[in-house]
Amino acid sequence: MSPEQAAGRHPGAPGDIYSLGLVLLECLTGAKAFPGTPVESLVARTLRDPEIPAGIGASWVSLLTAMTAQDPAARPSAAAAGKLAVRLPRPS
Repeated sequence: MSPEQAAGRHPGAPGDIYSLGLVLLECLTGAKAFPGTPVESLVARTLRDPEIPAGIGASWVSLLTAMTAQDPAARPSAAAAGKLAVRLPRPS
């Protein structure tokens, strides 16, 4: 659930980008960005950005930071995120 949805605002395409960013982050790190109970995880999403380790590479950090921005307007569109993602090196 995106921060805006957790705050009771209308979920839209930017919320999907946020969720995809968290899924990609978990795939790359093997850990949930917001562990804990569902309520703890939900509250954490509204209070802070996920921690994105530098070890996954600067280009991945840049993309995931943009995708998981608190402000929905700051997130890339699905097309822009896809174009950026296909150019990224495979994480080690």
